[in-house]
Amino acid sequence: MQPDELRSLLTAITADRVALIQRHEAGARVVSHYDFNNAYQYVIAREETHLSWLRSALEELSLPMPSASSACRCSVGTCSWSNVTTAQPSVTRRNVVRSV
Repeated sequence: MQPDELRSLLTAITADRVALIQRHEAGARVVSHYDFNNAYQYVIAREETHLSWLRSALEELSLPMPSASSACRCSVGTCSWSNVTTAQPSVTRRNVVRSV
């Protein structure tokens, strides 16, 4: 893999992961059931670890942390196990605050 391809790939993956964690954080905000919310917190903590690995890789290449990908296929949808739809008006970026 060429250096430019690596940079492009890392940036795209990171942007998708940022969008995914934002979606899960938004879902965790509207889920009140204790067991489901705990599952979201576990998933969010794991995703934050993944983002830290990607952030380190980007820093090694002197690349900035990208914003969330608008093309992420998982930016809107319904969670299969909590049945929360993140397209709800109450689930917006400004309502999302890191909970972990």
